[in-house]
Amino acid sequence: MIHNEEEAKEIVQDTFVDIFLKRDTIDFTKNLKGLVYVTARNKALTYLRNIQSANRFLTDPYSELEDVKSPEEIVTEEEQLSMIRNSVKTMPDEQRAVMVQTYQEGLSTAEIAEKMNISERQVQRLRKKALDELMQLQKLIAFFLII
Repeated sequence: MIHNEEEAKEIVQDTFVDIFLKRDTIDFTKNLKGLVYVTARNKALTYLRNIQSANRFLTDPYSELEDVKSPEEIVTEEEQLSMIRNSVKTMPDEQRAVMVQTYQEGLSTAEIAEKMNISERQVQRLRKKALDELMQLQKLIAFFLII
């Protein structure tokens, strides 16, 4: 989709920043992989539309610049949140609990450890494993954006 590796990396980073900034409104018990995929795809399509518009303007500055979205491009925020919830639902119980308490409830590592009756180190391990899975997803998305 995006044939420029640097632009693809930028799109993937923007995707995760957007999701991180919306973490307070996200229910992590839904399909996180789906949300990340759809968000990245939409960002890639927007990037391509912008490039196309810029190219059109450079070749004919008086042409109309239309911004028409296909039904495939139109994905509501609610659908994206649903995808995140489904993805987090597939995580093991302890891992999911750590992610929800960290990013949705805003609890510290110590608070989570106390609440779950496990060590702080175990909380860190569970969080790292969940984030590693998300990083794998990020790499997969980057791969598809480069193609």
